[in-house]
Amino acid sequence: MQFWDNVGPLDLLVIAMLLVVARVVTTGLPMLRRLALPPALVAGATGMALGPAFLDVLPVETASLETVVYHCLALLYISMALQAVPKGRASHGARSITFGIPVIILLQGALGLIFVVGWTSTVADLHPGFGLMLALGFSQGPGQALALGASWEPTGFVNGGQAGLLMAALGYAWCSVVGVSLFHLGRRAGWHRSGGQSETDVEDHQTAAERPAPLPGDLDALTSQAALVGFVYLLVWGLLTVVTAQLADEKLVARLWGFHFIFALALSIGARRLMELAGVHDRVVDDELQSRLSGFIIDAAAVCAIAAVRVDLLADLLAPAVALAVIGGGFTTVLTLWLCRRAFPERPFAHALLLFGTVTGTLPTGLVLLRLEDPALRTTAARNVIMGMPGVVVLTVPLILVVLPIPVADWPGSYPGAVWLAIGICLAYAAALMVAWRFVGALRPVGSAASIWPAEAHALEATAERSG
Repeated sequence: MQFWDNVGPLDLLVIAMLLVVARVVTTGLPMLRRLALPPALVAGATGMALGPAFLDVLPVETASLETVVYHCLALLYISMALQAVPKGRASHGARSITFGIPVIILLQGALGLIFVVGWTSTVADLHPGFGLMLALGFSQGPGQALALGASWEPTGFVNGGQAGLLMAALGYAWCSVVGVSLFHLGRRAGWHRSGGQSETDVEDHQTAAERPAPLPGDLDALTSQAALVGFVYLLVWGLLTVVTAQLADEKLVARLWGFHFIFALALSIGARRLMELAGVHDRVVDDELQSRLSGFIIDAAAVCAIAAVRVDLLADLLAPAVALAVIGGGFTTVLTLWLCRRAFPERPFAHALLLFGTVTGTLPTGLVLLRLEDPALRTTAARNVIMGMPGVVVLTVPLILVVLPIPVADWPGSYPGAVWLAIGICLAYAAALMVAWRFVGALRPVGSAASIWPAEAHALEATAERSG
């Protein structure tokens, strides 16, 4: 509930200022214009450098930035879920999102724990929670990394919360630098042409000329679309307020408010279906304007998510953190490309950018990278991630509730046995998910297993997915 406190107007003005400055710099300097750096990521990095984490010259509070990120995530789900689903769209892409993100997170967790064993045996002792920060900081964002790191401090993880923030910051740095480089590499290599274009890529958005003329005194079209999103979000708040009022377990209450975006997604889908059944969806929801709203929300969330990271570096954690970020980041990059080429018959490169940004930052940063390839979010990649995220949450619950406590609970008495047990569970669970992914999703062998991005087309599955 702390995220429902007021955000000061000055905080919002600072966010606007960062976006304007980043836009001017990235478009005004020829070198930066050629690099195609996303202004939102540049604004976020500038905010982190000038904010409380470093120079502390901006009049903005970290808690306010985190609050904006919290709300933007739910608002993004509402705006995208209200839009019409393209006819004939198969669910293979959404299923691949559902399985792909948990598989990457599990393998990140296993790699992080292996790193802890290696560092402890050769350099100095590391708490197992530090290794788990590769998965939490890179793919779950600063919020969960901070919360879990701080909760592990009584087990001996000194400054665990700050370690989580540090790894999240390094994840954002990897996402920004390597993600943009990956975009340019893929364009030069022709990866963006892999898989072909789906018939559902270009959606039938209403253009300004096609929209019915507003009645005298009617609301502006953009105002009505923003109000619709706000109304659904109010329903989310009301539902959570009623549900949590019946619960006495404070931890469960906090967990439900933390998963508010799932309630937002469910209510938005329900509202869209009701409007479709009543035959009024096309008159109530303007898909093009909702797409523009989604873009605004993504930019705002990306700026705040990066600027909110507090990097109070500790000398004894800096070296292992950088080493783990480089090793884990390189592994994540290769794994994401390898999986996306084989799991997404349509637009694999767009999905690769999306997943890469998501598992090295957050969903908003993933969508920012996707917009390099798909500026208007018209391909199925953006819709797939929204539809696939509820399944992602379900499949990652066992990791958070069961696996993560194992190596940290009785440290150092349980070391290294508990760490190896957690590694084994992560690998076994990831293998099980990949087997299930093969049977219910679109994961298929393509080319040589040693090739990250084989040239062979995924023609059979692409045909199947287009046919629905």
